[in-house]
Amino acid sequence: MRLYARYGAGCIGRKIRRSAGVVAMLAVLTAVGACSGRQQQTVKVEAEAGSQSRASFYRVSVDSCNALLPARLDSFTILTAVGYIETSNTFVYHYVLSNRGTPFDASELNSRKQRAIFTLSRLDDATMRQMRHYGTTLRYQYSSETGASLGYFDISPQEY
Repeated sequence: MRLYARYGAGCIGRKIRRSAGVVAMLAVLTAVGACSGRQQQTVKVEAEAGSQSRASFYRVSVDSCNALLPARLDSFTILTAVGYIETSNTFVYHYVLSNRGTPFDASELNSRKQRAIFTLSRLDDATMRQMRHYGTTLRYQYSSETGASLGYFDISPQEY
């Protein structure tokens, strides 16, 4: 009751939404970490053999992650698939948002991007190091439950 009286309902709602966004992003990266954990042994074996190519690295990454998906990250967000676009060297995370029907505006996409960069900068595992080594762009792509595009943003390897 004190918080409500002190900050008002709008402020508390924003804090809850902000916290939910951070939790969702951490859940995504945990899911990515779980995917990379499964493939780390494969990556190490291939690297030791000297036969690892970028294409095989991403084939293993995509296959191992997609085997675990779809994954509900919170009550509104589902990571449905990951993919790799070889021509642009882009690793794509596909999300479906159940509480959204309208596209994101530029400031909302920028806010999501900044949270993702902040979280990625603290994630240090073999997969992320390999992605940086290959100069891979990360794309976060959002759509509604009906399949309508809500927007996307890219994170360059220099940013993560």
